[in-house]
Amino acid sequence: MFGRRKAPGRSRRTVRQWRHAPDPGETEILPSPQVDPHAASAVLHRVLTEIGGDRPVTQVGGFAVATTVRTAPLTFALEGLWEGQSDSDSGKLLTLAGTWNAGHTVPRAQVGVDRSGRVTVTADSELVCGVGVTVQQLDEWLRRALAGFSAFGSFLAERGLQTVAGGDRAGGDRAGESGDRQPDAVPVDAVPVDAVLEEVAHGDVTAAVTPGNRFGLVGGRTPAVLLARIGTSLEGRTEHREPGASGRRGNGYLRFAAGADVALHDGTLSVTDGVTLGSPGSGGPESDDDTNDVEEWLRALCNRVNTLPGGVVAVFDRGTLTCAVHRPVGSGLSDAQLDDAVSRDRRAVGEMLRLMAAEISGEADA
Repeated sequence: MFGRRKAPGRSRRTVRQWRHAPDPGETEILPSPQVDPHAASAVLHRVLTEIGGDRPVTQVGGFAVATTVRTAPLTFALEGLWEGQSDSDSGKLLTLAGTWNAGHTVPRAQVGVDRSGRVTVTADSELVCGVGVTVQQLDEWLRRALAGFSAFGSFLAERGLQTVAGGDRAGGDRAGESGDRQPDAVPVDAVPVDAVLEEVAHGDVTAAVTPGNRFGLVGGRTPAVLLARIGTSLEGRTEHREPGASGRRGNGYLRFAAGADVALHDGTLSVTDGVTLGSPGSGGPESDDDTNDVEEWLRALCNRVNTLPGGVVAVFDRGTLTCAVHRPVGSGLSDAQLDDAVSRDRRAVGEMLRLMAAEISGEADA
């Protein structure tokens, strides 16, 4: 047992309650490379229960949020459906989603269409754990993500989207029921009840932190993530601290000879790369309608990217196309976790930006 059970998103204190989660200890423990998705789901459900979440769907900030687990690599995901209604067309909703994504790190917002043909607003957050995860890290991610869903719900409500009373969206999809899942995705409510998982599902989750466990859980030291620890072997590394008190708290960013930048800000690690496209229509005689069409197409392209697994978020804002991955690191990362996260996220961001640039230039169809 750990923390205090409180409904997520109701207090700013909930954001930092992950500090009360079990300490990973000093002994290095590595999980099996073949993580069992049912076992990992049992751990996720246990942590979700501790922080006040419901099973199988948590209602937070007007969103119905479902939780799934994928393997290869181990990935925990929150997928939320906005249970609201709006008279806005898809173009306006795409603009709202892009505005949110440009200014926030969690959740990643998308616009889609449900089975009844109604335009929907969805959002997600993923935690990719290539070399395993501690209970503390999982707890921190869940708390921050659920707080983000609450904030996103307020953002939508302030802009005229109204929550449907009781969470009933006639004709719409429930969270976790729409779209195609990865073959190895396991909803939390699909965890089988047997003697092996019973202790983890209802008792002390730290019992699962054993050498070679298939829960994906690691043990051992997870030092604070500092700029000085990041990318030390990469060519052309330059470190830039933010000015004033922010810099004294360790916030800043790193640039390299090639590839994405890495920023650290108040417990969030962001890997970011971008390309300047300019203002559509500014280089020729195109009309305002042509400019608007191009901008809407770019927002739709970003939206397509934002529905893909992997956690890369794409934003077109003020003439610049940006791809990024954000992850919480306030509970620290081991050296192996940090190296895996930075290399994996820089690779994912760079590849996605390259693919998007190719589609924009027309090379994707060549």
